Amino acid sequence: MTGDAMTGLRRTAITILSVLGIGLLGACVTIPPTPLTLASAKTLKLDAVTVTVAPDAQIAWANVEHEYAGKRRQAGTMPKTKITETASIGMASDPNAADSAAISELMKTPEAQNYVRDRISGGLKSALEKTLQPEFRDGERATRLEVTVKMFSIPSAVERVIVGGAPMIVASAALKDAKTGEVLAERKDMPALGFALNGWAGVMADQLGDDLDVRVVGSYSQQFKDWLVPKA
Repeated sequence: MTGDAMTGLRRTAITILSVLGIGLLGACVTIPPTPLTLASAKTLKLDAVTVTVAPDAQIAWANVEHEYAGKRRQAGTMPKTKITETASIGMASDPNAADSAAISELMKTPEAQNYVRDRISGGLKSALEKTLQPEFRDGERATRLEVTVKMFSIPSAVERVIVGGAPMIVASAALKDAKTGEVLAERKDMPALGFALNGWAGVMADQLGDDLDVRVVGSYSQQFKDWLVPKA
C-alpha cells in the first residue's frame, strides 16, 4: 500500500471516530424543533446562501487533491511522478512514493487548500439553493442562510475496498433576516452521511451513481430542510 493510501486510511479513521463522537453526543441531546411556524415560513424568501469552511475544519478528500495536482501538472508547475528508493519505505522501489510526497507538500500551500475549500463550499451552496429555494420563494421577508462546514470527508475507492466508508459532513447553519441579521432558525454541528457501496464489487457498481461529494451535500441539504420547514 502506498504512503498516500495509508494517509487516507488514517484520515478516514479519525473522521469516523469524530463523527461517531458527535453522533453519540447528539443522541444525548434533544434536538429542538424548528422555531418556524407554517405561517412565519410563508412570509420568508431565501435571497442568498453563503457557505464557508472553518479554518480548523477536518477535511479528507484525496480525489480532489489528486485533481488539483493534475491541473498543476498540466500547467507545468507540478513535478512528474518518479520512481525512487528511500529509507522511509524500507529501501524498496515504490513508483508512487515520490508522487505522494509531492502531492502532500503541494496540499499544504494556501492555493491548494483554497481549491479544496472552494470545491466543498461551492457544492454545498448549490445543493442548499436547489433544495431550499423552492420552499422559500414567495415570501416578502428577505433572508439569507449562513453555513459553516466543520468536517468534510470523502473516502477514496481504495479506502472503501479495504476498510469501507461513506461520505460525511458536519456543518452549522443559521437562517437570518437579510436586513437586520436576526437569527430566525439555527442548527449547530449537524452531521450527515451520503450513501456508498463498499468492497471491490460495491465500489465498481457505485460508479453508476452520483459522485460521493454530490451525495453527501444533497443528504445534508435534505436533512436540514426536513428540520427547518415546519410540517403541515
